[in-house]
Amino acid sequence: MVRVKNWTDFNSFSFSTIRINENGPAEVLGSENKEAVEQIKKQLEKDGVSVGDVTIVFSSDNIETVENGATGTSSSVVKTDKTNKTDARTSDGDDKLGSLADVVAKAAISSREGFGKKDGSDSLFYGSSKDPDREQKIKNFFFGGGGGGGVETIGGGGPGLKAFSSSTLNSGIDASNQKTFQSKKAQEFSKENPALGNATQKLAQPNYAEIGKPLFVGSNDYKETLDAIGKNRKSALNFLENLGVDIDQIGKKDNCLVAVRSTLDIKNQFPNDFTDFFILFKSDGDIDTFLGSTTPSPAYRVKEWYDYFIKLGFVKLIAQQGSYVLDPGVYEFTLKDNDVKSKYFGMPILQQDDDVSFHKYGLEKSAAEAKTTDSYNPRPNESGNIQLCITPALPDGKNGNGLDATTSGDQVIKNSSSFEEILKAVKTNPDRSIKYILAENKKLKSRKEKREERREEKNREKQGEEATKEVSKDEKVNESLLSKGMKYLKKFDK
Repeated sequence: MVRVKNWTDFNSFSFSTIRINENGPAEVLGSENKEAVEQIKKQLEKDGVSVGDVTIVFSSDNIETVENGATGTSSSVVKTDKTNKTDARTSDGDDKLGSLADVVAKAAISSREGFGKKDGSDSLFYGSSKDPDREQKIKNFFFGGGGGGGVETIGGGGPGLKAFSSSTLNSGIDASNQKTFQSKKAQEFSKENPALGNATQKLAQPNYAEIGKPLFVGSNDYKETLDAIGKNRKSALNFLENLGVDIDQIGKKDNCLVAVRSTLDIKNQFPNDFTDFFILFKSDGDIDTFLGSTTPSPAYRVKEWYDYFIKLGFVKLIAQQGSYVLDPGVYEFTLKDNDVKSKYFGMPILQQDDDVSFHKYGLEKSAAEAKTTDSYNPRPNESGNIQLCITPALPDGKNGNGLDATTSGDQVIKNSSSFEEILKAVKTNPDRSIKYILAENKKLKSRKEKREERREEKNREKQGEEATKEVSKDEKVNESLLSKGMKYLKKFDK
């Protein structure tokens, strides 16, 4: 089986972790629990999905694909190995799971915890529950007028609208252009469906002030990191080497881009700002340093706002199950100058076309919950080709102020002029590509790490004090015994 897409959490129980495969079958992932096998199967049947060729995998670490049995056979096996990995499989020969479009439609219809509202007011976007053609309309919405027959990529079409078919975006709006973008989409939708256009125009916009103000530039953390990087290749290499980066990966012949992800402490202190440093090592021996972000904006973790972005046509979010964070590593990006995303930004962008390793963030009920995070590794690790991009934060040569909704996981550069400098470097490299190294700054401790260090230090001090008390106590005992011994000796001498 070859994984094509991971489906989003339309349904909190079964579809939150369904995995669609190239040849039609799907894999459903759950918790390590034998009873869950039957629960998931029953839930799938209840949702109208055949479990004939479904593979259910429970794993404490890596998710692995399990090949089903031969045609015409039926089996149910549960096993556990030393890694506490359990898998169960079912196969019923000719009984096949529907196409990706069928699964999407079924999932959306049975939605309980996904995007959209439960009162039916979103029927213009996701179809009316009383509409007998609702399933087909949902297919049209996500896959285009063809209904998704054989389509493997969500966002390949639109809600019966040509305007929607090109909106497979996942980044690039903020408070300054959000209203304009929304109005433009409303006008496009109105050409074929006035009611949908009107509903789009009336959508409540996210208030990015709820996830913080952009105050990183000028802060002590900003100044200290910038000073540590320095202004030349030698100082920058020393800085990276101290972070544990293999600086031999940064050659002198070709231009190379290195991103340094700030600590969780800094991220949580400035959640709506560009807090990561991008260092461009140029073949002429010079360096340039830019601000950007290697992590998604908290805006994409707010459930209500996420729904807003979907309705504006940021369909690629669905294929990626919301926002995600790229794992540190070495990647290769190639210049793209004639696709939908480059046209949206009004300039070429950089794209990575191989599998990458990443973690996904879920949705939160409020901005207050979404604006902080405890980890850069939320949920289990995943890998796949998600068409990861490096882009400017905003289109049309504009500069980002706050992080707002500029990225749900793509690597973004705050200022368009800075991104243009990176493009120049890429164009002079062979094959118009560039090596990208992502590293994490672990030298600057997070608040949690600092608290733990202080706690450990206090424990050591306490243990030292107790040990000193014990030694002092023993010394007093010894002194007492010595004193008594001297008295006995004096008596003996007499």
